[in-house]
Amino acid sequence: MHKEDPITNGICRAIAGAFAPCAIALGPVRQGLETPHFFVACTKATQRVYRGRRFQAQNAFCVTYLPADTACAKEECVETAHRLFDCLACIDTDLGAMHGTRMAASFEEGRLTFEVRYDYFFYRPGEVVMMEELTQIHSSRRT
Repeated sequence: MHKEDPITNGICRAIAGAFAPCAIALGPVRQGLETPHFFVACTKATQRVYRGRRFQAQNAFCVTYLPADTACAKEECVETAHRLFDCLACIDTDLGAMHGTRMAASFEEGRLTFEVRYDYFFYRPGEVVMMEELTQIHSSRRT
């Protein structure tokens, strides 16, 4: 599991629950790995500023699947894609439940590429600016 990113951890937990005992890696695809194998990577992360200290984080992920049987890789990838649509539709993270959006699957060169986005809002704590002491001067003059 990835220590720093709760969304990556949530994706890995969801895949592990749906495809146990399949291997899951975080990072680039390497040659000579045992199949079937999943790779999870964040492909794009953006933040949008809203009024105040409110931000929207948008995180695009790519899940690559290398099938076990190269003879019927397309059929295995199609079945895996349907299962990924189900298990990544809603994941549990340290930030709470998150719903996947813009999910898409593509098949090329005997592997499955599955894309999903997880967007959420958060508040960034700001510095509290303390006011200086205010003194009011009373005037006895009337106009």
